[in-house]
Amino acid sequence: MKNGAYFASNGRLGNQLSALFHAYAEYPNLENLYFPHMKDYQDYFKCDKFRDEAFYNNFKEYFHEIDWHKLKDYGNVLRFEDFHLRDEHQKKVDEMVAGLCNGDLVAVHIRHGDYKEWCNGQFYFNESEYLECASKAVKIWGLRDPKIVVFSDEERDVESFSWSITGGNAVYDMFVMSHFNYFVRTYSTFSGLAAHISKCRGLFKGEMQIPRKG
Repeated sequence: MKNGAYFASNGRLGNQLSALFHAYAEYPNLENLYFPHMKDYQDYFKCDKFRDEAFYNNFKEYFHEIDWHKLKDYGNVLRFEDFHLRDEHQKKVDEMVAGLCNGDLVAVHIRHGDYKEWCNGQFYFNESEYLECASKAVKIWGLRDPKIVVFSDEERDVESFSWSITGGNAVYDMFVMSHFNYFVRTYSTFSGLAAHISKCRGLFKGEMQIPRKG
C-alpha cells in the first residue's frame, strides 16, 4: 500500500482529473485514491480505486500527496481506462454529440467564476473578447461553416450555450467538449483536458489560447 495510495486536494474537476491522470501515468502500483474535491463527480468514472474520507482518515499515513502543479506533461496518449466515463454516462455524452451537426466543431470555453480575482484577473476576459478571438481563429483556420458552441461555468445569453446541451453538468461539458476539433480558451485545466482527450481521440485540429493580461 505504501506505493499505491495517493491523495490530491488542489482545485476542482479539471485539476483533480489532471492529478488522477498523472497518478496513473507515474505510479505503477496504484491501489487507493482519495480526491476530496471529486466527491461530486467520481461516480461518473470507471475508477474503482476512489476511497471515502473514513478510509483515508484510517490509513492517511500511507497516502502520498499529489501536487498537480509539479506533475509532468500529459504526453500524447491516455494511459489508463479509469479516466473514461461509466457506460451510462458515456451513452448520454454520445447522444449529445450525435445531436451536433457534422463538420468542424469549435468549442469556446468561457472561464469566469474565480478567474475574476485569480492571479489579479490576468486570465479573466469578458464574453465579447472570447467571441472576438473565436472569430479571428475561424478565419485563421479557414473554416467555412463551423459549428461554434460556447461552454462556460456561468449561464450565458448566447444561442449555442452548452447549458442547453448538457444541463450545466460539468462532467458532461468536459466530455462533450472533448469531441470537438477546435478550441478557443484561456488557461484552464478544464478545457485543457478536453483538448487533450480530443487529441487522443484523433479529432483535434487546432486551438487558440487567449494570452494572459499584462
